[in-house]
Amino acid sequence: MTTDTAVKNINKVTLQGRLTFEPDTYTMKNGGMMLKFNIATNQVFVGKDGVEKELTDFHKVTLFNSEIAENLMGEGLQKGSIVRVEGSNNSGSYEKEGKKVYTYGVKAIKVDLIEAGKRLSSEEEMHDF
Repeated sequence: MTTDTAVKNINKVTLQGRLTFEPDTYTMKNGGMMLKFNIATNQVFVGKDGVEKELTDFHKVTLFNSEIAENLMGEGLQKGSIVRVEGSNNSGSYEKEGKKVYTYGVKAIKVDLIEAGKRLSSEEEMHDF
């Protein structure tokens, strides 16, 4: 069943996870701030053996909204923070040493800081893998 108002394609992502590294900030050509960070998400499931298992996925996130990026950095976005990200899947490619490299990530349109991360002492960071 199709109509003129039917949605033909949907590319929407909602993730909630913890930052795995400190976020990177960049200044765009228009002077605005771009933010890049990685988050880890977990899925818990019961395997065929009946044992509960956990699977961790890692997601690259890019945010081009300067206002949201500045607010997040002001609120204490850092490694260990828990965020909820809404956006779309994004893919691309580039050449490296004569080979095509494919990239995948999430282009965020909204990011909410759920819980700020805690700063580790330098000794704790040395043991944090």
